[in-house]
Amino acid sequence: MSVRLIAFLVLLVALSASTSAETLRLVLSPVQTSVKPGSPVLFDLYVINLTSFSQKVPSLERWSALFVIEHKASPTVDTVGGLSDLTGDPIPYHSLAPKSFAHRRIKAHLNGHDGDIAIVSVVLTGEPKPESNQVTIRFLRASRTSRSARRSSTQDRQSAANFRAAVQ
Repeated sequence: MSVRLIAFLVLLVALSASTSAETLRLVLSPVQTSVKPGSPVLFDLYVINLTSFSQKVPSLERWSALFVIEHKASPTVDTVGGLSDLTGDPIPYHSLAPKSFAHRRIKAHLNGHDGDIAIVSVVLTGEPKPESNQVTIRFLRASRTSRSARRSSTQDRQSAANFRAAVQ
């Protein structure tokens, strides 16, 4: 099952079955699950308001990523790291309508090598601090990524269309 399809299902469940304790959900979806080593990784980031009232939420422009890279070359050694916005500027907020979402495409440089696997999640900077789901990224040589990209691009387009139709 493709990661985009799983992200779509998570978004659909989030919009239809909210609990009173959880009012915001942050969903991270990779644009591609396999990338060439040294290439930036692109993600779609969604913040979802699960309530029936508008909420003040931090901007999707200000986020921090947490990641673990499992190295193929040395399986007993993992790299743990993070990327963060270190500017001193005030955190921008905006109002998010009830039962709606905001979207932003973000880029992260994770520095994986051929065969490595990265597990990534994101937290918004500001309050509240929703944490996203974890996603897995594989670093593969170009010849291996192009096959998987061709195979998943049709699925990705269909998942995005299904998501847009489900939330409208």
